[in-house]
Amino acid sequence: MEKIRIDGVVFRILIEYGFNCLMKNKKIVNELNVFPIPDGDTGDNMCLTLEGGLNAIKDKSTDNISEMARICSDGMINSARGNSGVILSQLFFGFAKGLKELYSASISDVVSAMATGVKQGYLAVDKPTEGTMLTVAKDLAQGLCNLDLKNIEVEEFAKIILEITKKSVERTPDQLDILKANGVVDSGGAGLYYIIEGCCRYLQGEIIEDNPSNKYTKKDVDYSQFNEDSIMQFGYCSEIMLQLTRTKTDIDNFNLQALKDFLNNIGDSLVVFQSCYVIKIHIHTFEPHKLLEYCSRYGEFLQVKIENMTLQHSNIHIENNFSPNMPEERERKKYGVVAVASGEGIVKLFKDFGADVIIDGGQTNNPSVNDFIQAFEKTNSEVIFVLTNNSNVILTAKQSAKNFNSSKIHIIETKNIGEGYAVLSMLDFTSDDEEKIVKNMYKEISNTTTGAITRANKSSKYKGVNILKEDYIGLINNNIVTANSIRIRAVFDLLDNMLQDTKDDIVLIFGKNFTLDERKVVREYILSKNYDIEIYEIDGNQEIYDLYII
Repeated sequence: MEKIRIDGVVFRILIEYGFNCLMKNKKIVNELNVFPIPDGDTGDNMCLTLEGGLNAIKDKSTDNISEMARICSDGMINSARGNSGVILSQLFFGFAKGLKELYSASISDVVSAMATGVKQGYLAVDKPTEGTMLTVAKDLAQGLCNLDLKNIEVEEFAKIILEITKKSVERTPDQLDILKANGVVDSGGAGLYYIIEGCCRYLQGEIIEDNPSNKYTKKDVDYSQFNEDSIMQFGYCSEIMLQLTRTKTDIDNFNLQALKDFLNNIGDSLVVFQSCYVIKIHIHTFEPHKLLEYCSRYGEFLQVKIENMTLQHSNIHIENNFSPNMPEERERKKYGVVAVASGEGIVKLFKDFGADVIIDGGQTNNPSVNDFIQAFEKTNSEVIFVLTNNSNVILTAKQSAKNFNSSKIHIIETKNIGEGYAVLSMLDFTSDDEEKIVKNMYKEISNTTTGAITRANKSSKYKGVNILKEDYIGLINNNIVTANSIRIRAVFDLLDNMLQDTKDDIVLIFGKNFTLDERKVVREYILSKNYDIEIYEIDGNQEIYDLYII
């Protein structure tokens, strides 16, 4: 007779712990996503899905684990977001089926239910890929099935679960080339690990406090990223929940495979499953109208979500808590670029321009020597060009170069983001001549004028400019030229100074707090000064500087 039994109340606590642990680590899970087509944020989607299940059971007090698991599963299905969320909901749906009619569950019951969950997860995905969350769930279920669990203590059981899951996550790069190429583990598998870690920490008697700040809040979508000149690149992440109705179809003989065949012709990343007379669909497609038109023949929509995937993004810096089995030697490049920057939009822009590694840093957040050393190692290049992009970073970068002997390091003393932007935008290694490349970089720096708007943290006077604390100050190439208590007036003064010379184009990199109304006013002001000028707008999302002008 097994000593350990889990009832409905313990199940609810396990879900709470799993959710809290996932929430604490969702940023890591988000940043592990390396697939070329963005599908939202894996960590956020898994949190939303699990939170739906938790909300459904949080006020339930039944001891019946079968009932509690079913209610949790229904809540997750209704809240499932993204590919990862839908698959997670199916793993739990199968798990709940495996616990059907049980009042409490033994360890063997739980392991058997896990196997049912894995089977359901694989059935829901039209073309299952190994090296993903599904593989991790399968490895865990199979690993536990091979063990004698009759006399195991709860703490030991939790330890075994964690070990099997972690090793499986670390093996995912060996199963999926894109993970190995980027040096990361699968994001969905990592998310599943954190859920399981939370459950195991409860079983081991640890506490994961429910931090109110961890509650999921949906991120605002920056719709300005897609405008009248944009081109749809990735299609739409489309999810629907369809209630089959007797007035439209024979629901008892509904052909789910025919639906899958149709969907495969209009998109990919397909996950489809049926629960009673409700169909849940996740698909990436350029033609969401065809999805809606076809499905409306068979019933009515309970939920519809269609999101433009071009508006979604992936972050750059990856905080990887796992140790994937990576090859010791990677192909070494001739040239590499390391740049210091902050702000999601600026980081993405610099990566797009060709920076291999971005070090998070800048004003008020200067990176350390060790930060540079780690970046050099990750770049894995014979020759590395370092864009400091801040005067306060230059000395640290130079010291780092002295401490690193595996590559030849050129410190390019860019003193602001504008100079870094200029160098990267004209990056060219075709000459295969180090000295010429460096010379061209400094040429770009000398030809660049950078304006910036930030906030004064104290009152002072600088070259005839009187500055009060909290004033908005305008700088040109790091020299203060204006100060004003009203931000838009400081911007106008700065533009007046910068637009004295003839310019064919101007780049505006907007900070996190710059409003859409202010952007419009700035555009109109620039055009009033020079109607023919080309204006390029970038959402930098940086903290300290409200606006860069290049």
